[in-house]
This record gives sequence, structure tokens and C-alpha cells, in this order.
Amino acid sequence: MTVVIEETDVTRIDELKNVVAADGIARFRLRSRQELVEFSAGFGELLMHRDAEPDTVTVVRHVPEVDGEDGYAGLSAGPLLPHTDGSGNTVVPRYITLWCQRNEGTGGECSMADGQRVVEDLQQTSPWAIDALARPNAAIYRSGHEQYSGPVMSQDPTGRWQFRLRLDSNGFFSAETLHAVTRLREAIALRTFTFALSPGQGYIIDNWRYLHGRLTFAGERVMLRTLIK
Repeated sequence: MTVVIEETDVTRIDELKNVVAADGIARFRLRSRQELVEFSAGFGELLMHRDAEPDTVTVVRHVPEVDGEDGYAGLSAGPLLPHTDGSGNTVVPRYITLWCQRNEGTGGECSMADGQRVVEDLQQTSPWAIDALARPNAAIYRSGHEQYSGPVMSQDPTGRWQFRLRLDSNGFFSAETLHAVTRLREAIALRTFTFALSPGQGYIIDNWRYLHGRLTFAGERVMLRTLIK
């Protein structure tokens, strides 16, 4: 079935930049893959991903051939735990977009948690967990040929906390950090909300602030993703 999309936010880049700066997330509507590339480039330099095509767009859909392989959970039909894209890479994308090209199945809702709210909760209930997660030896993440070793959370020069989190089989935590990771997962769960994307709809997030994931789905679900430096 072909869906004709008439609305577009490709001309609202400056406005949506302000929304993302304030809230960490913005929803948008676009008409085509080409508009997605144009829209994404308005936020910064586009980054290539292992699975990206020449225009830097990664097609996110179920690819049965890679089911069960390390590092390919995004191309499965299963759930994705809350995470930071590029957490194991030298360069962690500042922004992530996801745009729905086709969605004719069931499930697959996007899951989100605002890291800023998560930190505020931990500061009130479990400040010790923040201390543990901010240790320089808190985590080791593998991503292809790259590896990251360092804190799960860190503060930028303005004092705002940033996340670098992965909870799959390529994420490892020090013994001293494990209890704090459990507490972090509980805090994320309390702040998680979900929403579905229909064809033409998308979102952009501050990848250093927002933790994102996906619910299990069945049927045809095709999303296009870009990574922005």
C-alpha cells in the first residue's frame, strides 16, 4: 500500500532545533527519504554507520539473516533496551533521527526516557548510584572494531549530565557498578514512555540526553535512521 504524505516540517529546522535544545526531543513529519537527509543535515554533519547506505541513511527493518548476531539487535524484530546510539564508538552522535517509511505490522512502538529526569530522580533517591556510574572504570562497550572504556554518565562543562549507555551483550560493567546499573534501569523504567510512528512521522532526539529503545513487533516495519555529529 502506498501512503501519500502531504505535510512536511523540512522548513521548520530552526524552530525544531530550539525544541530539541530545550526538551531533548521533537516530533516531525516529512514526505520522503530525501527530505529526511535534508532535514538531518540541518542539524549537523551526517555520520556513516556500519549498515548505512551511501546517503548516510540506515534502513531499520527485520533482517532474519542476522537474528541472534552480536550488535544486530536493531535489525531484529525483538525489543531494544534503552540505550545511547554509538556508545561504543569514538564519536557518539549528538542527534538521532528515526522516520517511518512503512508500518503495516503490530507493536514496535518507540520507547523513550529523558535522561535529565532520570538523573533528577537518582539525585533524590540514590545519589550513590550517580557516583558509581560516573567512575572512570564504570563500563566497557564494544562496537565493531572500536571499544569504549569509561563512565556511563558524565557532566559537560555546564554541569549537565550526559549518558553513554548500552545494556546488550556488548556492554560490560565493573563489579562496583553493577548495583548502580540495576538502580539506573529501575529509574529509566519509571520515566519511560512509548509512542507509535505512522508513515511520514519521525522524531529527533539529543542522543546524549535521551535513552531510546523499541518494543517487539511483527509484520512489515521500515524505519529510516540518520546519525548526526
